[in-house]
Amino acid sequence: MNRVLLVEDDFWVARIHREMVEQHQAFVVVAHAENLKQATALLQSLEPDLILLDVYLPDGRGLDWLQQLRQQGVHTEVILITSANDSGSVQQGLHLGVTDYLLKPFEKARLNQALGRFLMRQQGKEQTHFNQHKLDQLMLGQHALTLPRGIDGVTLQRVRDLFTPEAALTSDEVARFIGTSRITAWRYLEHLLEQGFLEVHPEYGNVGRPTKRYQRKG
Repeated sequence: MNRVLLVEDDFWVARIHREMVEQHQAFVVVAHAENLKQATALLQSLEPDLILLDVYLPDGRGLDWLQQLRQQGVHTEVILITSANDSGSVQQGLHLGVTDYLLKPFEKARLNQALGRFLMRQQGKEQTHFNQHKLDQLMLGQHALTLPRGIDGVTLQRVRDLFTPEAALTSDEVARFIGTSRITAWRYLEHLLEQGFLEVHPEYGNVGRPTKRYQRKG
């Protein structure tokens, strides 16, 4: 579970963002800060995995606060969610290595993309070696690579995470783990099969069709 700190001075906006984030089982909002002073204290005490950060806050600019964190050696992942659309803010955010930059108001699907990008970056930290496909995912983001219709990046990452080297799962089992229908789980499994991430092995019973068990390739 990835722990999220919201830094947003508008209570109602923060509430909406919390609800959107927590629709994904891979994320939980552990705290909400209304200003940078609170954010600093909560960051130190909670050590979240991800910060959703506004730029304009009552006691300063979120980007200046982030710059101070980077200078102090704090490299917590940050998604900027802000109305700051000026070139200076955007360039500063990119220079500071933000995971993504969302302009208010944004669609839920766009937040999903940002969360998927975060998950890809987290996975990249666990890689010991890369092929070009993995590098493309890390540098461009999962959604910069075209996903088929009906495939969501966050759900796709959740399915990928189920497949430890020892796991051999059916579509029914995956569906239970991620809370979807068997058909939906099958769609994600077949996509990962096409991408070369999974391989499939038939399991024969006494009667009927063989059961497909999916395993991580290699």
